[in-house]
Amino acid sequence: MQKLWGRKIFDLAFAEFILILKHVAKKKGKIVHQINRFFHSSKLCSHCNYRNKTLSLKERVWICPSCNKEHNRDVNASINNLRKGGSSLGLDIVRPDSSGKYCLNPESN
Repeated sequence: MQKLWGRKIFDLAFAEFILILKHVAKKKGKIVHQINRFFHSSKLCSHCNYRNKTLSLKERVWICPSCNKEHNRDVNASINNLRKGGSSLGLDIVRPDSSGKYCLNPESN
């Protein structure tokens, strides 16, 4: 029973954090947009959209069998999450700017 209480308290704390984040964003004219938590962001190649179904959690770096591009799992997931969030909001496509960083509108940098 003790384990269940810890999980419930964590869930409540995270939900409260999201509410505060949305409130502050609204005051500043910003948007907090959540994507599906089951979106396969780290298993999807950000270069060619190949889905690596065999990728395990302990693999931190992987090479796409389709385009041979090497991916850091976390960086790849962040690019895919940014793209997914931007496209579901109907914003411009996400692409790298002149410095190589990904953003929604490279002209604004």
